[in-house]
Amino acid sequence: ATRPGDFAITLGTHAVVRAVVNEVPSTAYRFYSLPEFRHIVGGNAVMGGRSADWFVDLTNSTGKSRVQRFTEMDEAAGRVAIGADGVRFLPFLLGQVAPVRRSGARGMFAGLGIEHGQAHLYRAVLEGAAFAVRGIFDQVVYWCGPPERIRMTGSGATSVVWTQILADILNEPLGLSDQAVEGRGAVVCLAVALGMFNNIDEAADVMVPLRGAAVPDPKRVAAYRDVYLHWCEINELSRAFDLADR
Repeated sequence: ATRPGDFAITLGTHAVVRAVVNEVPSTAYRFYSLPEFRHIVGGNAVMGGRSADWFVDLTNSTGKSRVQRFTEMDEAAGRVAIGADGVRFLPFLLGQVAPVRRSGARGMFAGLGIEHGQAHLYRAVLEGAAFAVRGIFDQVVYWCGPPERIRMTGSGATSVVWTQILADILNEPLGLSDQAVEGRGAVVCLAVALGMFNNIDEAADVMVPLRGAAVPDPKRVAAYRDVYLHWCEINELSRAFDLADR
């Protein structure tokens, strides 16, 4: 994501939304600059991506590798209905910094019943992280306007279920890259410095592959509207449990 209007979403340890702009809006959080005269603004859902690792590790009593366990849980979550049959998850395992700062916020499950199993909880984790991204995404759109295109990277981008959930919640198509894009970005800049390309746009077009896309489905988009509003209500109610308020 190098051109003004490009957005990038990373689902790694954190879940980060970034936008490329020519000028930094007065209220926006600025990350860094790109040549020439471009800036990156956005927000970070701290530990948003790590919440999936946390759940997988916490429930892995089978001795399977993390990759095997992720594959198994993704398949199980894919069989659970949108909204995880009423289970909601707040992914604030280390507080919240965007779109608002709540250092005392913590992770939380809500809506659990005897009928729910690990697949429901895991789907709720994936949806909760995606809802946290949605809140930041809406803020970045408010600052910068709607994206012209969105690129997605990080380990979470390899999950078919998670990327589809995010595309449906954002109602935006996502161009999916691989896990090495951040490192490759440094090589893109180096290639330009060595004269192999005229600028980072040309270099990125050649050096950053897309392995596919997640396209929103209108029916799922509509279904997620009410689920997101419910998640937001639970998030607001959870302020009563913030550690900083005790």
